[in-house]
Amino acid sequence: MEREEKKKHIGQVHKTAHNRRMEILTAEQRIKLAGIHAFLKAKTKPENGRPPQPTTCEPQPHPLPAKPEKPGKGKGHNISRFPAHWGQPPAIQTRDLVKLPGNFGRGSSTLAKWIEKNLQADKGRVTIQPVGDPVPQPIR
Repeated sequence: MEREEKKKHIGQVHKTAHNRRMEILTAEQRIKLAGIHAFLKAKTKPENGRPPQPTTCEPQPHPLPAKPEKPGKGKGHNISRFPAHWGQPPAIQTRDLVKLPGNFGRGSSTLAKWIEKNLQADKGRVTIQPVGDPVPQPIR
């Protein structure tokens, strides 16, 4: 079979399949199918060089407002409400709500015990903080 004959044969197959579909469909279904075909044609092929007009089937896209970045979120921002030298709070906590020691607000009793343990450890720790900027030594 040559190329032209193949095209002709394929066209006939498509026509017979279309005719069979049209025999099965009701009048309402044919109207709906024609509307779908018209919608797809208008969506893919612009008229007179203009972009296709939106229809009721296609919702109007609207840009989403940019979300402001939350402080402490994202890569490199490991800000915690607890001192850094305490490390990470417990990963697994109970599902109760108690007042946390040290004015840390409210949280689980597991978190409260962890804070209390770290506060007790901090009481025994002596730290000396320099006041102001250190004075640079002259170079001799």
